[in-house]
Amino acid sequence: MKVIRLVILCALSAVRLLEAQTATGSPKPDPAKVFHSVEEMMATVPADVSFRQGRQENPAVLAPANAALAQDVYQHPATLRVRIAGIENTRSDSYEPGFIVRAVESKISRGGATIHVSLYFYFHMGAASDVAKLKKGAELTATGNIKRCQFTTSNRDVILNLDLVHCRIEAK
Repeated sequence: MKVIRLVILCALSAVRLLEAQTATGSPKPDPAKVFHSVEEMMATVPADVSFRQGRQENPAVLAPANAALAQDVYQHPATLRVRIAGIENTRSDSYEPGFIVRAVESKISRGGATIHVSLYFYFHMGAASDVAKLKKGAELTATGNIKRCQFTTSNRDVILNLDLVHCRIEAK
């Protein structure tokens, strides 16, 4: 019952945020916007959103942040530079066959809270020769479209999950 109540609260919070933005005539996101850092993405989240979890996980507090990401970040292109933590074949039905490059987890601070950043780049099979040149620990600059951008919690940690699809490696 508590889980259902939390899900309903999350949905209501997201709807209220979108209604408030519509009522105040907030500007629409720029469809040509290309993000160059996680900090740029975080700037789309209202400053009054608290990421502090307290003693228990409370996904409802993340609803306004997720609504902002869904509106202003989702499906936009991004060019990001990261250090490679691992490379593997795609094993998910949610993504086209190819390769996943996982970035070393990073952390950012917001309002006194630490947010863990989990970032994955998805490459098509056609990029096999380029991906084969990548090595764990090396730096990578890649461009892709943001397919997943969502805050979640785990053991009271806040995690920003980012998946970039249709990626291509950029020249250094």
